[in-house]
Amino acid sequence: MKKFITTIQGWWMLKFRNTIVQEVEFDAYKVTFRRFTMDITTKSGNMKLRTMNMLYPNAYLYNAIEKDDKRIVEWFCNELYEFVSLITTDEGLIQDVNKAFAKYYKRMEKKAESIAKEITLDEDKLNEEVVKANIEYAKMSKKERKEHKDAIRDILTNDEE
Repeated sequence: MKKFITTIQGWWMLKFRNTIVQEVEFDAYKVTFRRFTMDITTKSGNMKLRTMNMLYPNAYLYNAIEKDDKRIVEWFCNELYEFVSLITTDEGLIQDVNKAFAKYYKRMEKKAESIAKEITLDEDKLNEEVVKANIEYAKMSKKERKEHKDAIRDILTNDEE
């Protein structure tokens, strides 16, 4: 039942609350900025892309439109179309992209390792306690969560006085 309700909520948000904010048309593309998504459609009809939960790219492109700089959005559409059309037709490009992603992931792993080495034992214990507290909070019933919030609020307000 919970999954059904979640599905209905998602459908409601994307069908009725996802209103059009702005539309831009280019020679080959139509870009529709909506409240929660961005749709890129080719006028030939051979590609349609909807981005969801991509806050920064969508906001960056929408900001460019707001500043009357449509060339950035058109460039983005061209690059995306070129990538999608070539990645599905050229095996060598797929291998090149996979190599590039592998290098990127190795670089990010090294960066994460260096950040992990900088964390002290005290910080690690604190992070572990925060995770445990979040897990305990997630397991609480609605009534227990309310009591927990009230207890924290009482502690914080009593400390301030």
